[in-house]
Amino acid sequence: LIRNLNCGVIYRFTMNSSLDDDTDYFMKSRQKRLDHPFVCTAHVFFRFFAIIFYILCSWFIDSFVITFVAILFLLSMDFWVVKNVSGRLLVGLRWWNEIDEKGDSHWFFESRSKDGEVKPNAFEHRIFWVSLVIAPLIWTVFFLGCIFSLKFQWLIIVAIAIGFTFSNLYGYLKCRYGSEKQMSNAAVEFFGKQIFRNAAAAATSSSQA
Repeated sequence: LIRNLNCGVIYRFTMNSSLDDDTDYFMKSRQKRLDHPFVCTAHVFFRFFAIIFYILCSWFIDSFVITFVAILFLLSMDFWVVKNVSGRLLVGLRWWNEIDEKGDSHWFFESRSKDGEVKPNAFEHRIFWVSLVIAPLIWTVFFLGCIFSLKFQWLIIVAIAIGFTFSNLYGYLKCRYGSEKQMSNAAVEFFGKQIFRNAAAAATSSSQA
């Protein structure tokens, strides 16, 4: 499916792509074993180390410039690893951007076919999505904290972090669900399940009491 927007950006959603040829990277789903331990470590390390460094940097570093460069390096490494490595190996998704000869921007979102015999590792799948969602939420909290505490200098770092982390989150959500409508339906379904589980848990607690 190719959609041409007025802004000159083209979105292509490929459900059966060349990713299906990378079967060597995926094994059958396992619950408590990592097929790609180094990739999982890199996927989690850079983003959360950047968060930890942001929280603790004021205790042992007086220079804002050094702090800015260090956190920017960690965020850049995280963005590259998540976009180019962990997304493809852990969940079979990838996205990228190309500029053609006319100067038009083309965005590509690809997802491995769900009909294949080889599936991603279920444990790695959870690690990927949980860390992908949590990190931008934490940076959003930091953003609000900077505003309320009037620390506008730190807003630069936090804004960059939000841009990097939300870009990967949005890109992989587009890969997985394909369109804004499907993303909205998935969100409604998720919150519906959570409400049902909470109601069931409350009913169970009441009956036991």
